[in-house]
Amino acid sequence: VFFGPLLAFYGYAAILLIAGSILAMTITAYFSSWRGIIWIPQDVPTAILAITTVAIISNAPTGTSATDLFVTVVALIAVSSITTGTLFYALGKFRLGNLVRYLPFPVIAGFLGGTGWLLLKAGIDISIGDQFTGSYWQPEIIQRWCPALLVALAAWWLGRRYDHPLLLPGVLLFSTIVFHLLLLT
Repeated sequence: VFFGPLLAFYGYAAILLIAGSILAMTITAYFSSWRGIIWIPQDVPTAILAITTVAIISNAPTGTSATDLFVTVVALIAVSSITTGTLFYALGKFRLGNLVRYLPFPVIAGFLGGTGWLLLKAGIDISIGDQFTGSYWQPEIIQRWCPALLVALAAWWLGRRYDHPLLLPGVLLFSTIVFHLLLLT
């Protein structure tokens, strides 16, 4: 979410998001009807917030300071989080969870497919770096995103073959070590 002119505020954003996650986890655990609940931040809202952040940055008047953009994005995250939390609380309070069965399957499938596409594209854009606007099929650009795609495919394939809780951390640790060894050569 914090890229381009907001990159200078990445540290502040990380602190705010970690504090917000701890607060949300605590509130969720406290108010849940099941005391063994574990809640973690999800990546789906991040894709939606990233698109909204791009719209805010691109539609900002010329000369808008990075501080103003940062405050606007943080306000967006706060308002959307509070609104979503209030809606979920009301759904739970009035026991309206069964309403989800009235959502048409194509709507749910489209949402999940669109979210998957946004996450894939964002992952490739992050692995390319900078603010990329060219073709993804240039040889020097393929060298940047192809290793990330190969690690993702390897993690997916291994996850389908083996069921172990340390599989994904192991794949990430192994790929990080290989990456740094290749940098040394």
